[in-house]
Amino acid sequence: MIILPVLWLHLLAEYCNQMHQSSAGRWILIASILLFCIFSFFVSAARATTPVNDTVVVTDTVHVLDMVCGSCENRIKTKLGRFEGVHSVEADHVAGNVIVSHLLSVTQKTIEQWISKIGYSTKKYSADKSAHKALPACCKKENQ
Repeated sequence: MIILPVLWLHLLAEYCNQMHQSSAGRWILIASILLFCIFSFFVSAARATTPVNDTVVVTDTVHVLDMVCGSCENRIKTKLGRFEGVHSVEADHVAGNVIVSHLLSVTQKTIEQWISKIGYSTKKYSADKSAHKALPACCKKENQ
C-alpha cells in the first residue's frame, strides 16, 4: 500500500525535473504533496478506527449454579474451550466459578449462554433442558 504513493512521488519528481522547475511544475508539485498528505491522513485515520476486538484478550468470571463435581469442571472446560474466541477456561466446582479468558468481541452474556447450552445454569440463564438431561447422574444437581 505504501509502494504506490512512493512511486507516485518519484514519478512526480522526475516530471518536475523535466519541467526545469517551471512555475507550473511547482504548482503541480505543491498540489501533489497536498493530495498525498490528505491521502495519508485518511489512511492513518482508517487504521486508528480499526476495531481491536479480535486481538484483545480479557478475563471474566461466571458463577455457575449447578456445577457439583470434578466431572462438571472438566466438561465445562472442554466444551467451553471449543467455542471460537475462547482462549482458556478454569473451573472450580467448590466455589462454583468458571474463569474464562476470551477475545473482547465475546461478551460475558455469550459465555453464559454457551454454559447454558452445555447443560449448566448461571444467574441469568437456565440450563438447556436437553443438554442437562444428557449429563451424567453425578453432574445433575437434583441428585446432590
